[in-house]
Amino acid sequence: MEDTMVMCGKRACDEEVNDVGFKEHCVAQMIVCAHRGCVKMFSRKAHMLRHMKAVHNCVNNVLCTRPGCNRIFFTKKQMRGHVKAIHDGVKDIKCIYPDCKEMFSTRNIRRKHLKAVHGDNK
Repeated sequence: MEDTMVMCGKRACDEEVNDVGFKEHCVAQMIVCAHRGCVKMFSRKAHMLRHMKAVHNCVNNVLCTRPGCNRIFFTKKQMRGHVKAIHDGVKDIKCIYPDCKEMFSTRNIRRKHLKAVHGDNK
């Protein structure tokens, strides 16, 4: 029996997939609810956010703006820091020791470096 090819049908996808692999293909593109323990899936971040507000009472949460990233934050500042550090790879925070040339994307990573490398808790 020959596999039948079908179009995915999602707006952002124009792939042809065989009908056997269709479900797996579409599930791979779905967004899982960011609330711990919830397994509900959505085709769009906006739908997940609406679900989180209605079902999990997550009123002021902020989703990462980058495609494919479903991280959720309490504030826009946290989200912007995440984008800068994780997606953009910006490292603009220097080690406080003049002889050390290490750079970090967050103060928290610098703090861990100070403790591990320099043995202090500054």
